Amino acid sequence: MAENFERNGEPPIDIIQNIPTNFGPFLKWGAVLALIVAIFVISTIGRSIYTDLLWYDALGFKSVYTKILTTKIIMFLVGMVIFAPIV
Repeated sequence: MAENFERNGEPPIDIIQNIPTNFGPFLKWGAVLALIVAIFVISTIGRSIYTDLLWYDALGFKSVYTKILTTKIIMFLVGMVIFAPIV
């Protein structure tokens, strides 16, 4: 393979032209797969939150659960605001 290179270290033009550049189908199916995974993750988290909300409501502690959930969301957002510029 090294003998195919010219003296300046660059590959000949015919090797460069044979590199596939049509990534459209791969990107399309990758986006579809990412969307399916995102929907699955969001529905799983939503199902868990809804189940816990029903449980706490049945016990009469719905306000406790909503306070816990609100606090977790606020803490996540504060952490994101602090660490996003650092990253």
